[in-house]
Amino acid sequence: MQINLTPREVERFWSRVVKTETCWHWTGAQLPKGHSQMRAGGRKYYVHCISWCLANGEIPGSLCVCHNCPGGDNPSCVNPSHLWLGTVGDNNRDKVAKGRSRNNPARGEASRNAKLSNILVRQLRTAFPQGGHGQWVELVRVASKLGVCRTTVYKAIVGRSWVDVD
Repeated sequence: MQINLTPREVERFWSRVVKTETCWHWTGAQLPKGHSQMRAGGRKYYVHCISWCLANGEIPGSLCVCHNCPGGDNPSCVNPSHLWLGTVGDNNRDKVAKGRSRNNPARGEASRNAKLSNILVRQLRTAFPQGGHGQWVELVRVASKLGVCRTTVYKAIVGRSWVDVD
């Protein structure tokens, strides 16, 4: 895939990039999982693909542009030296390894939707050693205080959620 940008689009791209010693951070709007897109030539492109094309030219065949930042997973990075080409399979394996796959979502505190923390789950399990059986009124009170429903608290206590917390 070749991405042809006008000089104005190239300027707009670089105006949204902040370079550090390692990563080059995209400061424009981000999609929910941290990637970003930019409209160019009437189409939307992922900004890391634009960066790859600006530095290396065309993306061959059906290959994907993947991230490999030395400091860890950083989907907003557009530093061409942190990007590599891989197959769809390579990209899927990379997503799973980084916990960004739908089939392997981020768990516990790593989840963007987490309302509890590992420490809090341990405290709840200590406070309700029998899983809260017979203590529904107290579970409702605790859940209300935490801003979650009692089922969330109950599942965390009995280990049906937060399974990685010991």
